[in-house]
Amino acid sequence: MSNVIYLTLTGERQGEISAGCGTEKSIGNRFQYRHENEILLYQLSSSSVSTAGGVHHQGLRFTKPTDKSSPLLTTAINENEKLRLSFDYYRTNRFGRQEKYYHIELRGASIQGITSSHNKDRLDTESITVSYEYIRSKHLIANTEFSNLLLPDAYNQLFPPDEIKKPEKRNITLTLGVFFDGTGNNAVNTQ
Repeated sequence: MSNVIYLTLTGERQGEISAGCGTEKSIGNRFQYRHENEILLYQLSSSSVSTAGGVHHQGLRFTKPTDKSSPLLTTAINENEKLRLSFDYYRTNRFGRQEKYYHIELRGASIQGITSSHNKDRLDTESITVSYEYIRSKHLIANTEFSNLLLPDAYNQLFPPDEIKKPEKRNITLTLGVFFDGTGNNAVNTQ
């Protein structure tokens, strides 16, 4: 059995683009049990070349079925929406179970191209090409990792600080009672 790749895709304006993409309504009888909010990928490729000025990342290209996200991706390219992509690779382990073994994360990504393929003898697919400002890849089993921030000036947009949550306002009621026992020793009771 070949390895499987799932994509979780979030847009700056549209939110969770991949929500519901693995369902029967989205991809028919190829629906993905336990991966309902991810996009099933048929292929993923990327390219980096070494130049005199350093490494040049030439983007990433993936092929997916025509699904619920297709119109949303067209909206993203039309509006030049910044995206966050998270790719999870699964393989069959020695016990015959699927294990997540590799992860790629892209931030500040923009869609550069969408190519649709419709053929009577094949599945309807789309090939999406993206450029990105940050990439991180990690082998989860062997514990090796690579990351590269291509545009350091964009750091604050790519990694916004977490919102500080204000503590919930609590109302405290303090009841004081003063008792006189007639002996001159007064007792104070607090709850």
